[in-house]
Amino acid sequence: MKKFKYILLIAGFAGLFASCESDDEKYSGTPVGNQEIITLNGTISTPLTAALSNQKIPFTFEIPQAFKDTVTVEITTLNQSGSRTRISVDLLPNETSGTGEINASGGVVFNSTFDMYLSGIALRHTEPGKHYLLQSNRITLNTGSASVPEDDNSKFQLRFTWLNPGTTRNRLNLFIDRPNVSAFISALGASNSGTSITLTGSDTSTLQPGMVVAVSSGAGLFPAATIISEVTGPNTFTVNRAPTVGLGADTEITFGGNDYTSDNANTSGPVGTASNLVNVGSTAGLYIGMAVSVVGGTGSFSPGTTVSAIISDTQFRVSPTVGIANRLVDAQIKAAYPDYMPPTTTSYDHGISINAGSVSNNTSTGIGEYTFKFSVANLIESPTNLPYRIVWKFPDGSVGFRDGVYNNATPGAPSIPVIKVVKSGNGTGATFTILPE
Repeated sequence: MKKFKYILLIAGFAGLFASCESDDEKYSGTPVGNQEIITLNGTISTPLTAALSNQKIPFTFEIPQAFKDTVTVEITTLNQSGSRTRISVDLLPNETSGTGEINASGGVVFNSTFDMYLSGIALRHTEPGKHYLLQSNRITLNTGSASVPEDDNSKFQLRFTWLNPGTTRNRLNLFIDRPNVSAFISALGASNSGTSITLTGSDTSTLQPGMVVAVSSGAGLFPAATIISEVTGPNTFTVNRAPTVGLGADTEITFGGNDYTSDNANTSGPVGTASNLVNVGSTAGLYIGMAVSVVGGTGSFSPGTTVSAIISDTQFRVSPTVGIANRLVDAQIKAAYPDYMPPTTTSYDHGISINAGSVSNNTSTGIGEYTFKFSVANLIESPTNLPYRIVWKFPDGSVGFRDGVYNNATPGAPSIPVIKVVKSGNGTGATFTILPE
């Protein structure tokens, strides 16, 4: 009786080991006995050329022969450090192709890749005397670990990150040039209560969120880069920053985002002295708060220089002062209103959204071209070149990203463009395009 019990116990252990066979063993286990090993060569494809960590990758695959019963195909992604993801897709009897999605194995933040390929096949009912292996082409995709924005079918979303960010090193400021919408000038008369603005003699029917606001004559002063937050009524709107000087009966307000370009700009005052005055042919279209840069001729502005005052039709003042060595001589000046987004001490993964028009209230930001720019706050570890990554997500959920290197070799520029986005249409019909580099 004792021998019989031992035999049953040994049989139980054998059954336990057989039931614990792993997926790896299912696909790549050693053939038992003298079996014929047949290696199948399949193919796999995907429309993507890049995918971030854990991003879903759609794929299509094909194997060279059909089977009379269901078979399971394994798909693998493998990154440079050896981390991988695997999924299995069943093919029904007599099928040779299938589709699916697999999460990307990802990699380090910048300049990394991973491979995707067919890695195994398992038959539900084995064929006597045969053991099947499966291999395929390998697709190499660019990758990294930057985060992907959450799904939102009402917005186009951007995220910016860069190498080794910190509170005391490698800090970048982010500017956004708003669309060049048609400028609108109000009739005289306005008042304000905090950030709420009332126009006495004009309606707000042509205004839209994102328009830049500036007092062009009369009482009142808006801080630099003040924009409309929301149009709240036929004569009222709110702004993101309250006026620092109250508005009055003689106030004229200019709305818009149009860039200004000058010809033959020269620093005013004796040669060999610093000056904050600039002479131009005309100051029409130039407003307080615009960021200025030299795009031609001789001279330069320090990073972050803005228009501080309009003196006359041919002269304006800048801050900070133009140094002796950087005086302007027959220069061409570019000026534009930026939205300024300062770096935070808690996160350097900046998220930006352009509203496509929500389903509930159909509000949207302006149509046109959005130019996103970096300017340096400090670059300690990388004084000239700093790798960065931009990740975007369209309202339909599709994701893309672009790597670049921020170069601070042009100190006269207040900011350097890194990506341009064009918005077409409003509301739920809005579409977005990423312009080439």
